[in-house]
Amino acid sequence: MEGCNSGGGPGCLSVVGIGPGAVDLIAPRAVDAIKKAAIIAGYKTYIKLVQGLLGPHHQVLSTAMMQEVDRCSAALDAACSGK
Repeated sequence: MEGCNSGGGPGCLSVVGIGPGAVDLIAPRAVDAIKKAAIIAGYKTYIKLVQGLLGPHHQVLSTAMMQEVDRCSAALDAACSGK
């Protein structure tokens, strides 16, 4: 998360992979980024895989398959608004 702002201007966008699907196989830096994020954006099926890492402070932007452009646009808009 180095170089990310804590609000008041452009936010931070972290792109992480969640591995083959088991939470215990996700890279520690990815787990840390997910836990620290204000907003989690992803494909609905993959969001379900990390549900155990999410807390009440997380806003989730999930979309169905084939809506990657919409999902990425929403994530970029959130980062540009300071999240």
